[in-house]
Formats: sequence, structure tokens, C-alpha cells
Amino acid sequence: MEVDEADDLTFFASFATIGINYVLRYLIMKVFVTTGCNTYSQEMKYITVAIFFAQFFNTGILLMLVNANMAGQGWPVSSIFRGIDPDFNSRWFVNVGDTLVNSMFINIYMPAFECFYNYCIRLLKRAWDKRFWTKRTSCKTRQAYIELYSGPTFYMHYKYSMILNITFVTMTFGVGMPVLFPIATLSFLFLYFVEKGMLYYGYREPPQYDEVLNNTVLDILKYAPLFLLGFGFWMLSSN
Repeated sequence: MEVDEADDLTFFASFATIGINYVLRYLIMKVFVTTGCNTYSQEMKYITVAIFFAQFFNTGILLMLVNANMAGQGWPVSSIFRGIDPDFNSRWFVNVGDTLVNSMFINIYMPAFECFYNYCIRLLKRAWDKRFWTKRTSCKTRQAYIELYSGPTFYMHYKYSMILNITFVTMTFGVGMPVLFPIATLSFLFLYFVEKGMLYYGYREPPQYDEVLNNTVLDILKYAPLFLLGFGFWMLSSN
């Protein structure tokens, strides 16, 4: 019974992590779109970086800090972090590690689920536009009709941030939990095929992106091996 309750709590925490990531993404996009930037490329760049840091902290770092016990590290961290795990021990892998792996596993299917959800919402809006039984639209302007019956806009910023988050979480904890590497591979494959299909059959014509966003993501990815080496050495040297 206790094992079942622990598993239920782990899955709840995993779904909560994914849900919070989507809320963070929505809020960050709203903030930057509302405040505005000098150029569209700058806006895409700042949104990508902000979403990545927020989601990486929520997915990989927050759980680790909440359970961290740094009593031996001295003030002030010893008075802040009073969790139950002083190191990457067996209890950490059972509790925090299991939640992290479940979150990443659920994340594999999120691009497909998001496309399906948005498609259903569009179908409902279009059905309501025709009041479900008529063949005439209720839109008052041509632009409103085009907006309603066109596909979704292709955004690269939160797709890039998803790639960064998967990469850094895998690099950070992959040495201690090697299952994260095939999970990351499946996540990238699912994202690739979903986005490829949507580009052909779903999205509107994408805007003309320049190289700023791509170069920013590549610059951030250069630091991923440092997380692999640092946390990998920490995990392998733990008693």
C-alpha cells in the first residue's frame, strides 16, 4: 500500500512538473509579447532563453534543491537547505530521480498531445462559427474568417527551449540515470516528426527567421558538456 501511494505521488509530481512548465511558458511569452522588444529576432531570443532557464530550473534543479541537505556546508546554505538527502544516495534516486525520469518520459508525448489538443480546439471554434448546423460563417470580416480557418502560427522559440531543457536535464543527470539518454532521443524524434508533419500539413507559412535565434541556442548548448562532466563526476564519486 505504501509503495502504491509513493508511486501515485511520484506520478502526480511528474505531471505537476510538466504542467508548471507549460504555465511558465505561457506567462513568459505573454510578458515579452506585452512589453515588446526592439526587433522580432530579439523577442524570439529573449523568450527562448527565459523559457529554457525557467523550465530547466523547475524540472531539474528545483527538486534537487528542495530535497538537499547542506547542513555540513556552513551558513547560510545550511540554514536554507534542510532536506533529507545530503548527497546522490539511493533514497535520492528512488524519490527525486524517479520523479525526474517520469517527467522526462511524459514529455516525450507532449508535442503530439499539444498538437491534438490545439486541433480539437480549432475544430470546436470552427463548428461554433457555423453554429454546428449551418454552412454560413458568423465572422464579420474577411480577416477574422482567415484567422479562424488558417492553421496555427509556427513558433520556434518554445520549441528551441524544449530542446535545450531536454538536453541539459539529460546531461545533468544522465550519468547517474542512463535511461535519460534514450528518453531524450525519443523526445527529439517525436518532436521532429510532429513538427515536420505540422509544417507540411498544419502550420501557416512560417515567418522568415534570421540566424540570431539559432546562434543563441548553439551558444547555450556549448555549456551542456560541463553539466555532464561536473554532475557526472559528483554522482560517480558519491559513496
